[in-house]
Amino acid sequence: MKIAISVLTATVAAIVCAAPLSAQDSQPKTTKLKNEPRAMAAMLQSPNAKFREDAARQMAKIVADVTAQGPEAVAEFQGCLREALKDPEKGVREAAAQALGAFGPAARDAVADLTAATKDVEKLVRWQAIYALGRIGPDARDAVATLVEGIKDSDICFGCIAAIGMIGPDAKSAAPALAGCLENKDPLIRAAAAESLGKIGPDAKDAVPALAFALKDPRTEVILQAVIALGRIGPDSKPAMAGLSLALRHNDKDIRLAAAQAMEKLGKIAASAVADLGDTLFDKEPTVRQAALAALMTMPGEAKQVIKQVKRMAETDSRPELKKLAEQAAAAIEKAAPPAPAPAGN
Repeated sequence: MKIAISVLTATVAAIVCAAPLSAQDSQPKTTKLKNEPRAMAAMLQSPNAKFREDAARQMAKIVADVTAQGPEAVAEFQGCLREALKDPEKGVREAAAQALGAFGPAARDAVADLTAATKDVEKLVRWQAIYALGRIGPDARDAVATLVEGIKDSDICFGCIAAIGMIGPDAKSAAPALAGCLENKDPLIRAAAAESLGKIGPDAKDAVPALAFALKDPRTEVILQAVIALGRIGPDSKPAMAGLSLALRHNDKDIRLAAAQAMEKLGKIAASAVADLGDTLFDKEPTVRQAALAALMTMPGEAKQVIKQVKRMAETDSRPELKKLAEQAAAAIEKAAPPAPAPAGN
């Protein structure tokens, strides 16, 4: 049976791979698992393509149990799957990549094999190999150049961008390519690129201008991911402060919340937004109000200019817990030293 795997079902398929053996197995689990990889490896040598594919898919279903058997069992099992990536039958290759992905970081020794599989002639095999590399995480850093190249292929572009984000800071060399994707005509690609830049973090600082421009995107999902990314990049996001301040007034509550949370991460770098944060203390969403207050508390000296708003929040907020937090914030702000004057000429 052939299984069509889309962007959404790739995640579900990876979860299915990790499912344990059925409780109906008549043999004791430990005894069976010691022999099963070898038995399945023998099936992978069958001249019958259906038998080989069935064997690969069964191997995908016992990954969790094999892992419990220890490093030697894992190495033997993964060796079978790495060989299966070269099988002439596409279903076998697809299932092998899927199973390796289910091992997550423990499949680090398969990075080279999976990287080669990202250039398979079959799209579903490429998808599974790309997703497996993402699940391996930072140890898949050697695949980043290949994933960047894959961004040019519309069939696997989204998967490559997502996998780069899953690799994280070790994929910093991909930041320029991801920044370029922020201009893609597909909003899903733009949003995924912004999200992956955020996962790279401070090393994606050169993408700040592109992310700042993305704050004007017509799609809320793109703006949201750009705001989150700027917060994760940190102090180097200062050039985007004007856009982040505007985001505090966006119609979408998630964007407003993300903007306030980003400013909390930026701390005094976000001092230019103090007045906007003061206004946000009266947002209709309590989570946004709390995030704005938290952002102000990272720069109590600068927050003196909105002390009246903080005190009013302490008196009028509809949530008792937020009233108490505002009372505490007001006291801390009043005790804080005023900010140092800016150097002459700045």
